[in-house]
Amino acid sequence: LKRVELQGFKSFCDKTELRFHGDGIAAIVGT
Repeated sequence: LKRVELQGFKSFCDKTELRFHGDGIAAIVGT
């Protein structure tokens, strides 16, 4: 799993992008 996009998930109102880098470290980027 490399990339996950969430739309309106729980407290995330805007489009949120969840990216996994190498070792599975997740970075959440909100627009």
